[in-house]
Amino acid sequence: MMNIDKKALHEATVDTTLALPINWFLSFFVLQILLWLDFQSAFFLSLIQVIVLTIFSVIRKYFIRVNFKRRAYENTKPRNERRSKA
Repeated sequence: MMNIDKKALHEATVDTTLALPINWFLSFFVLQILLWLDFQSAFFLSLIQVIVLTIFSVIRKYFIRVNFKRRAYENTKPRNERRSKA
């Protein structure tokens, strides 16, 4: 039977949940700009969309991964060494 890595599943769920509204608004914004600039080629429109979404996805995933990694590191410290949340 397959074991599910719950931490990885949680991170993937958070990343996907954050990505949905960001990518939707970003796609819409890029498409509006390209149509305003009168680009009509479907190939060019999709190429620009893929480039922009890929760049933002890598940046978003980097920050999410760093955040989860930091949290995992802080959870391995003894309680008296953790940062206070005051």
